[in-house]
Amino acid sequence: MMDGVRRSGRVWRQAHALPSEVAVRIDRRIAWLEGGNSDPNRDLHLAFPPVKILPLCLMSHLSDGTRTCIPARVRLRPYQQDVAIYVIQVTAATLIESTPESILGTLAHEFLHAVYPVAPYGADFDRRRTH
Repeated sequence: MMDGVRRSGRVWRQAHALPSEVAVRIDRRIAWLEGGNSDPNRDLHLAFPPVKILPLCLMSHLSDGTRTCIPARVRLRPYQQDVAIYVIQVTAATLIESTPESILGTLAHEFLHAVYPVAPYGADFDRRRTH
């Protein structure tokens, strides 16, 4: 474990001091995510970013003063020397309280945030390669 994050498979776990009954629920959902029948890398023909489970609440503060919880976000994070990768960060509350369909929808939504900025480059490359 480096920097408080246990990296195994495509789901990373942030170190936490949550009660054991909560940790068990998180671990069950992580096992579900890791053991799913779908392999995004295979199914989408794209490298799906790792998913990091955060033991915290993400809040958004709108200009009108409204505050709302955010279930997940995608961020560029340092990975190796001079290399950054997209990581989807999901709150532990989202993972244990949401339905499986909602979790998968959230992951797909965040995945689009990672793919959209780079998709035009891949599309241009594919067009040049095929002509």
